[in-house]
Amino acid sequence: MNIHNEILKEIRKAGKEVGLTFKREVGILKNGSKDIYYVFTKRRTDEVVLEHSDLFIAYENVLAGYISSWDGEKFVGVSEEVRG
Repeated sequence: MNIHNEILKEIRKAGKEVGLTFKREVGILKNGSKDIYYVFTKRRTDEVVLEHSDLFIAYENVLAGYISSWDGEKFVGVSEEVRG
């Protein structure tokens, strides 16, 4: 069992249940090096609704209930501090 893959499955499942897609993105920093980060996007429009600098921060937000609080337009009923 690969822990990384299991975490990705759980995060993607939590997002899918509320209409979000979880994706890995690659950006370029000013010094030319790659910056890997993760985003939740609206499934229908691909609009980014939440960015994470780290896979495990995204996982913490799933475990804390932040992702499941998505109502289609915003995250509700959960402290903004959870986002990290």
